[in-house]
Amino acid sequence: MGTAERKEREKIRRQNDILDAAEEVFFERGLKEATMEEVAEKAELSKGTLYLYFKNKEALYLGINLRALAVLRRKFEESIRQYENAGSKLLAIGRAYIDYAAEFPNYFRTMNFVETMRFEPPEDIADDPLMRECQDTGMGVLQLIANIVERGKNEGYFRPELDPMKTAMILWAAGNGVIQLNQNKGAHFCELHGFEKDFLLEEYMQFCERALFINPPDISK
Repeated sequence: MGTAERKEREKIRRQNDILDAAEEVFFERGLKEATMEEVAEKAELSKGTLYLYFKNKEALYLGINLRALAVLRRKFEESIRQYENAGSKLLAIGRAYIDYAAEFPNYFRTMNFVETMRFEPPEDIADDPLMRECQDTGMGVLQLIANIVERGKNEGYFRPELDPMKTAMILWAAGNGVIQLNQNKGAHFCELHGFEKDFLLEEYMQFCERALFINPPDISK
């Protein structure tokens, strides 16, 4: 292994150690209350060393968001691998996103929080490579869904007038909202109206089938 490669591997290792520490601090304290000093202490590094890798705690949060997106994409890819047709693949992605939010609640909250983050000053982070990488990675996840929609139109599963990317964006936005509502108010709605547990998630999946499909496949097969 050459010197340059060894230095790059050491850099990546150090970045991951810092992000591990940042996750512990941010998930316990929240972005607003957490400090770079706390992250440096958790990572057993000096504050100066921390700033060599991440210029502020917002950049650290973006680094965590990249991890969240990577895990999400991996779950999507794993979920669609077992199905041949695009209709089943899209339904599998919907289920995988619901499972992701339950299995990785902190990552799910991170992704949604980053979507609404307001930076002061905005230009301090807008041009950060991490911000651009987050945007590119998020768009890659959307493109994965859009490609399945396009394929499903060709296979005759989805309505022919659907725009693949617009459909992917709507599914992403609607899925986020339904999952958050289920997490925050689902139990209350069940108690108030006598609905079954997680009825919002099941109704959302059925709503998507009615809205998108000409002939929904049986995903259980």
